[in-house]
Amino acid sequence: MGVEFGLYILYSVLMPDTDTHRSHRDVIAVAGGPSRLARTLKCTAGRIPQWKRKDSIPPRYWAAIVLRGHASLEELAGAAARRPAKAGGPKRAP
Repeated sequence: MGVEFGLYILYSVLMPDTDTHRSHRDVIAVAGGPSRLARTLKCTAGRIPQWKRKDSIPPRYWAAIVLRGHASLEELAGAAARRPAKAGGPKRAP
């Protein structure tokens, strides 16, 4: 069992009524916007606007976002799955 699964279980017990249809852009907004999220995650200020523009938060930051209560792993994974496939990249199953 991975850390992500354990975090998912903990989060789902503590916060079972979250909206699972938020985008990564929505999660960034809920976390206080790009500047605040960059400070929280201790990453460069220019990185978060890129994520917002692409509507894509890299999975390596998901655990930190979940631990701070901004989203669940289910929300982050669901938002990533709903994103359209990149042009020229592998097609995602429906």
